[in-house]
Amino acid sequence: MENHKNTKDNHSVEKSQLIEGMIRRDGSASFLSMDPGYKWDVGEQSKDLQTAFISMLYGAQPALVIGPSGTGKTLAVKQLAYDLSMGRSMRMHGGSMSTNIETAKLAGHDLKTDFTRPVPLVVCQGTPDTTYSELCGWWQPIDGGVRFIEGILPEAVRLANERGLSMLLVDEINAIRPEYQKALNSLLADRKVIFADRSWELDRGVKLLMVATMNDFAVGYGGINGMNEDLERRFGLKVVMGYPKADEEKAILMGYTMDTALINKLILLAQHTRGSEGGLKADPTMPFSRPVSTADLTNFLVAYKNNIEVYASSAFALESSLRMSLLNKYHSQSDSDERKAFREKIADIFGVELRD
Repeated sequence: MENHKNTKDNHSVEKSQLIEGMIRRDGSASFLSMDPGYKWDVGEQSKDLQTAFISMLYGAQPALVIGPSGTGKTLAVKQLAYDLSMGRSMRMHGGSMSTNIETAKLAGHDLKTDFTRPVPLVVCQGTPDTTYSELCGWWQPIDGGVRFIEGILPEAVRLANERGLSMLLVDEINAIRPEYQKALNSLLADRKVIFADRSWELDRGVKLLMVATMNDFAVGYGGINGMNEDLERRFGLKVVMGYPKADEEKAILMGYTMDTALINKLILLAQHTRGSEGGLKADPTMPFSRPVSTADLTNFLVAYKNNIEVYASSAFALESSLRMSLLNKYHSQSDSDERKAFREKIADIFGVELRD
């Protein structure tokens, strides 16, 4: 079996390439930890995820982040990766990352990681169409011959060996079909990727921090697979993220607008679809099949800002943004009851009668 160790060849990554934000190799892509645009801070959830990151830094134990779609799971991981890459303190609930690392050192733990170099973040976007070849590699005809193209997992191993520390984010891991999820088992269990007659192994002392996100089956997300039990148990750290509390969500939305009256209305509208604050259904504890997420609210604010700049009528800008970014979330025949209830609640909160 051919073992691909770290080599100083044309695969070596220059710092300038990392700072630019993207590395492309033979059709695959790796991403630098890039600034997500604002600080993600959701109370105890921030503390849990930050604690998981510190545990990964010390023991390279993989983490699984679980929660409904649109609650900021991926954004939170990317922000923490960016702050780590830039050597920044993680300004989150429970103290900064640097403060907590110092506390861990006082407890007898020593973190031997060099934070002076950018930390690559390799992103694998899980979909139902993700194949074993995309994860591990494939043979491609080139100039009359055949060349092996490394997939995402070998690339993550190679970058970790080159840099000493790298991160792998498998986004929506349970969107990947169960038979292809198994490609991750050897990496989690034995620090290597195995594919046909090839293997890529992490060098001694090298750390590949692995994080996966998983959407919650119970809350408004269809078309996803289960997660292999043997794979799930290998994620020793599990962080559950729900919808943020009102004050936490308000802080996030203020990264998009300072109109607190508008923000308060949006949060009230969203809370009703989540089965809180009275709800919209006969049973107030029962949320919509697809509740309005924080991401939905930020999409609305972006659309509203753009429409305000384009149209002279602020009323039209509000109406069109409410319809396109929020009401049309409920667009299928099975959503008809929820669409009707949601349209009525928009009228109640915003005083806007949206035509159907």
